[in-house]
Parts: sequence; C-alpha cells; structure tokens
Amino acid sequence: MMVVVFLIDTGQAVFNPTYTSLLPQLVGRQDLPGAMSLRSAQMNTSRVVGLPVLGASLDSTFVAPAVFIVSGVSFLFVIAALLSVRLPAPVLNPDEPRGFAGSPPASWWSGTSSWCAGC
Repeated sequence: MMVVVFLIDTGQAVFNPTYTSLLPQLVGRQDLPGAMSLRSAQMNTSRVVGLPVLGASLDSTFVAPAVFIVSGVSFLFVIAALLSVRLPAPVLNPDEPRGFAGSPPASWWSGTSSWCAGC
C-alpha cells in the first residue's frame, strides 16, 4: 500500500507543476485569475468531500483494493480529457535566442533582478 501511495504522489508531483504551467495557454491572460481560483476550489473541494466520501462508501461496500482500482480508473478519464485538448502553436519571436544559444540576462549576475529585491 505504501508503494501505491508513493506512486500516486509521484504522479501528482509531475502532474501539478505541468498543469500549472499549461494553464496560461489554455485560458487567456484576462481569464487566468478566475481559472486559477476555479482549479484551486475544485481541487480543495475534491480533497475534502469527494475522496473521503467515495473512499469510505467503497471501502464499506467492497474491500480496500477496490478503492485503489476505482481511483486508478478515474485517472484514465483525466488522461483522456488531457489528450483531447488541442493547444495553438506557440508564437516564436525570431529576435530572441532559443534554447541555450543566448547568454543569460545581465541582471541574473548583477543582483538587480526584480524578483529578488534584497539580493
């Protein structure tokens, strides 16, 4: 059971950052705060209500492995939904270097980057 929980959490560790980085491409910039709020509300509601209620009812009706089987099958629906999403082609700026061809901005080395005010 520990191995199954470890594998599920490992999958979530890969999925969550990937989905979060994909979200701005799925919705426009103007809809991004609402989409992030909706995703957060959905995730927290399913953690509090969905899984405990469904898990308890399945566990009381069937055996514990049935709970993991239903959980695994539910991921197939998520995978199918993700495979049905079609993203537009990325817009590339020909003036910007791609990959590791260009050097990093000077602010990375000088400590003047806006994200690190005290650096």
